[in-house]
Amino acid sequence: MNATYIGLIWELLDRRSSVKISPKVRRLMRVRSFTTLALFGVAAMIALKYPLVGLGLCICCLLGYLNPEPPMAETRRN
Repeated sequence: MNATYIGLIWELLDRRSSVKISPKVRRLMRVRSFTTLALFGVAAMIALKYPLVGLGLCICCLLGYLNPEPPMAETRRN
C-alpha cells in the first residue's frame, strides 16, 4: 500500500501546477515516503516473532500520515 502511495506522491510532485512546491518540501515528502516504506518492511519482519511490536510500528507509521502536509510546508488558506 505504501509503495502505491510513493507512486502517487511522485506523480503529484512531478506534475506542473499553479502551486509552487519548493525542492526542500519535495525532498522531505520523498524521504518520508521511503522511510515509512522501510519501517513497514521492518515491522513485517519483527511481526513474525513479536506481532504486537510489529503492529505498534505500523501504527506509528500511520500516525505520521494523519497530517497530510509535509513538514515545513507553507499552507495557504483562501
